[in-house]
Amino acid sequence: MGALIPTPTKPDAVDVTPEELSRICRAVEIPVVGIGGLHLSTIDILDGTGAAGAAVVSAIFAAEDIERDTRGLADKLSRMALAR
Repeated sequence: MGALIPTPTKPDAVDVTPEELSRICRAVEIPVVGIGGLHLSTIDILDGTGAAGAAVVSAIFAAEDIERDTRGLADKLSRMALAR
């Protein structure tokens, strides 16, 4: 569900606020994954929304250190209140 953060990758995507994401997560019985502009410094936007996880592309493939940033994302996600 997104874009959570405006991104040049999909300029036509409709922005979704964290509050809207929370409402969507409560309204459906399927896992919801946040997407759009998520990387190490923005991934915290998912915390407490009820999202089941994050979809990222440029956060990994455009990273200077792919392994470090991927581990950082995984670490942050593991500490968040996400749907299980």
